[in-house]
Amino acid sequence: MKIVDYIMNPPILIVSCLVLVIIFVLRRYLQQDHFYTLMVSTFLSFLFAEITCRYLNIGNPEIAKWVEERVQKGNSFTYKPNSKLIYYYPDNPRGYFDNDNKVTGKVNENGFRGISKPLKKPKGIYRIAFVGDSFTLGIGVKDEDTLPAKFEEILKSKYSFTEVLNFGISGTSTKQQISLLESDIIPSEPDTVIIVLFLNDANRVGTIRFLSRPRLLANVRKYSYFINASIGSFEKLVLHEDMIEHYHEGFKEGSKGWDKIKAGLKRGKLLSEKHNFKFIVAVYPVLIQLNENYPFKSIHTKIKNYCESLNIPFVDLLNSFIGKKDSELWVHRTDQHPNEIAQKIAGAELADYIDKQAFIKK
Repeated sequence: MKIVDYIMNPPILIVSCLVLVIIFVLRRYLQQDHFYTLMVSTFLSFLFAEITCRYLNIGNPEIAKWVEERVQKGNSFTYKPNSKLIYYYPDNPRGYFDNDNKVTGKVNENGFRGISKPLKKPKGIYRIAFVGDSFTLGIGVKDEDTLPAKFEEILKSKYSFTEVLNFGISGTSTKQQISLLESDIIPSEPDTVIIVLFLNDANRVGTIRFLSRPRLLANVRKYSYFINASIGSFEKLVLHEDMIEHYHEGFKEGSKGWDKIKAGLKRGKLLSEKHNFKFIVAVYPVLIQLNENYPFKSIHTKIKNYCESLNIPFVDLLNSFIGKKDSELWVHRTDQHPNEIAQKIAGAELADYIDKQAFIKK
């Protein structure tokens, strides 16, 4: 940041003025020796708190950064063929990231994550295609730990002739995913298509914007672990409630987001009948408050009821997460995407459903 930008930055300017006003008032009403004692002790206390926070890595203001090369394709997106997906994190508390605190994924020649597989389905293979957003793509996890990869690993132990393709694209809506179904997935001759919904598909911003992106005095907090930790603790309590209301707003009857999801699922069902593949809807829960008080149960139920009205098989992945500690399932404290543990849980739930429904004939 340039000096002039630093000086003229509104949040920093406001805080600076506030501090100066407080100093002026104290200087006026306190005796000189008391004033200097207060100033020195306050400064030393702040310095001690800042050093402690930095040493213990409390309130680290750095955030997760994602590098993806996407290209427009019709009404949706794919990734630049043979490019890389790179996800950077402030630190590596679980030891999962590489030495640079990052995870790298591979994009195949067709513009999707995972190894290249022939467009024409090999004889004797049962092909399952996943479509969805960043939860399906696998932000923050290695190629072998994405939801489709974990699902394939589990399913292959019983059905060795199965093959799974990952058509997940971060930031896409249900409408865009159905567009991708028509343009890229159907030509790959899938036997089953699983579309993974997340609650931000109803024209909502993601969980990270509420829990891991500072709002109040964001520019000031970039420079102090202690200030970021202090304000962040209070801010998360407020934004947690805002996030719950935000998601529920998206699924009210008549809302554009919910209407688009319904239209997309209806289109997916019609395509499955026309092209003779099974169309399954799975809902990935928001990874917070995974207990009997999970705040979005009614939304899951609404999606389930709509799917049942169209005779679409439905899987609620929430069932496999109840009782788990939410933060232990996150990629990072700054990124609430599901980590490799969560993806394995979700993959096992879906594999078990496919097996019990006897969709695959030996």
